[in-house]
Amino acid sequence: MKLPAVFDRLVHKAPPAAPRFLSLVLDELYVQSAVWSVGERGRPTLVASNIQRLEKDSWEARIEAGDRSFSALDQDGSVGDLHNVVLGLSSLYLTPTGDIDPKARLQVKNLCKELDLTAIGFVSLPQALMNKLKTDEGVPPTVILLAVSDGKVTVSLYKVGMLAGQATIDADEIVAQLEVTLKSWKDIEVLPSRMLLYGTDAVNLEELRNTLLKHPWPTRVSFLHFPKIDILPKTFGVEAVSLAGAGEMAEGLGAEVDTGAEVLESEVIAGGEPVAEEESNVVMVEPESLGFAKGRDVLEKVQSEQEDEKEMQKRKVVLPKFVIPSISFDRVGEVFRSIHLPIGGLPIVGFLVIVILLVGLYLWFIPHALVTIQILPKVLEKTTTLTVNPTATVADSATKMIPGKNQEKVVSGEKTMAVAGKKDIGDPAKGTVTIYNRSLSSQQLKKGIALNSGTLSFTLDDDVSVASASVGIDYSINPSKANATITAVKLGSQGNVSGSTEFSVKDISTSTVIARNEKPFTGGSSKEVTVVSRADYDALVKVLTADLVEKAKAELASGVAGKEKLIDATIKSSLTEKTFQQELDQEAKELHGKITVTVTGISYSEEDIATIFKDMVSGEIPSGYVLMSEQTTMKVSNMTMKKDGSISLAVTMHGAALPTLNSADIAKDLAAKSAKKAEEYLRSITGVSGMGVDFRWSPLKILLPFNKNNISISITLQE
Repeated sequence: MKLPAVFDRLVHKAPPAAPRFLSLVLDELYVQSAVWSVGERGRPTLVASNIQRLEKDSWEARIEAGDRSFSALDQDGSVGDLHNVVLGLSSLYLTPTGDIDPKARLQVKNLCKELDLTAIGFVSLPQALMNKLKTDEGVPPTVILLAVSDGKVTVSLYKVGMLAGQATIDADEIVAQLEVTLKSWKDIEVLPSRMLLYGTDAVNLEELRNTLLKHPWPTRVSFLHFPKIDILPKTFGVEAVSLAGAGEMAEGLGAEVDTGAEVLESEVIAGGEPVAEEESNVVMVEPESLGFAKGRDVLEKVQSEQEDEKEMQKRKVVLPKFVIPSISFDRVGEVFRSIHLPIGGLPIVGFLVIVILLVGLYLWFIPHALVTIQILPKVLEKTTTLTVNPTATVADSATKMIPGKNQEKVVSGEKTMAVAGKKDIGDPAKGTVTIYNRSLSSQQLKKGIALNSGTLSFTLDDDVSVASASVGIDYSINPSKANATITAVKLGSQGNVSGSTEFSVKDISTSTVIARNEKPFTGGSSKEVTVVSRADYDALVKVLTADLVEKAKAELASGVAGKEKLIDATIKSSLTEKTFQQELDQEAKELHGKITVTVTGISYSEEDIATIFKDMVSGEIPSGYVLMSEQTTMKVSNMTMKKDGSISLAVTMHGAALPTLNSADIAKDLAAKSAKKAEEYLRSITGVSGMGVDFRWSPLKILLPFNKNNISISITLQE
């Protein structure tokens, strides 16, 4: 039966609550905190999180924001009792080797003191993000991470979870600078087809994402297809830091840890072997090694410790102080053949032979190693003036002349604009007048002759003949008269004159001829309407031409083949066709027009400049080195047009000569060598400045694999 609640609580005791911890992410623009506990398989269970943007980039502001953030989390009063915190630090506060930058160390310590926190560890925020992606997706991520801060974007390229390149660019020119940055990583043959944006300003992130989606990436840099571009959630960073901390705490609590590196059954390597578990990118180690220790602030390291740490960081391979002697399987066979065992000992010998055989097979096929060789390039630089000649066909190092190529682009476009022309429409006033002739000769008035009344002007509708005046008995003049209709010259009601208005006839004195109306004029009306004017034509052509010229210039610049570059100073445009849907003086509110523009220019090839650069530096390349054409960069300035049609360019060229290395031969020579011997051998090769070894599935991480095919060679340039 069901017991009362009080007895039920006594019988079934609630399990103890999992201990809680804090996470705190410190970035240039924000502070983000979270409360979490260690869940199943070392995964964090996020209780609550909060984010606070900084009013300004200062540590005082970070302390205030951190206090506000923790206060917002402390709804149930439990946060106030928590002091252990895992810090997630932006790469701005870390050294290239992953330690806290000395300038930030004191500030981080002061922040922990002010907020009453005990730092049990820290983790690089980008590294934590990669670790969470690996944990969530089951495989090490290959991705381009764009961390967006105040006007800056930190670009990090990861291949199979390993950082392959990093740079900081301006957010305002993200497309152009990102393209240049990706092209500068020459050792990346195929770029990851995935970009992830991370930051706190959702609106800004969405605008940047839309901008990146509009750019034709596969045609500009080495993408196999258009990359997928997504935005990480706001809480992703603090969740990633909590995940890193949870893994460490779980080990301390004795829980099973999920590293996120599980092998999928469908994942096999080329030879049919399953992909073995990879080591996590984010490794939570003892608090002392992370910069904090119980009872002692490791942020204040003694000078000797710092010097020892720097010395260790300089070494690519950490060699142990003991060496395992090499094993000869032939010698082992001789030993066993020399042993005389009774019949009963044969199973033991067989067992030992099988064990040795299995160990040999394991050592031959399983251990792998990635050897990273750092080479020291020979940097070459030249500054010269080149001439681009449209009539030349090949580059000439002697005259420093390169050929130019004529480019042409015809573009058409349509545009609709509001019209601004004005015009009066309506009817003129009409009326009948009586024309009086006081002259003793008749008057012949032609159609269209003007009759004026003040400032108003009218015209005669028909020819009119007015007889001569007569003389009375008393010699008085009796004028003759005739009726006629007249029409106002201008539209409008002002022509509707009242009766008894007098009119004069053009070029005839009013003492001879005069006209008068008996009835008022009617019919005069007018209104102002919008019509298409010549100015509207000109305005549409001007605006549309400017748009089409910019479009043509962009298409020319992106359409030139290979490494062709368009010279802006040579770009010209001409209007070749224009049509309009509306006629001049036509009543309309909008004008729609279509025009065609032809844009021409001259381009040059960067490969021609590289050819001249190669000839100029050929005597400066050391023996054993070869000039890498793809490493050649150039900056062009001071473009000047000459009278003969050629163009003068000031060019600064940079290049790198690299030592010639045969990866297959190196792998063969490194097989079965100790890491120390391998480093000595590589440093004896011309141009090699250092090395590093990443052992995979190797029980003894001091010997390189016996099988040369299990040794991968990666060559990188020393910064």
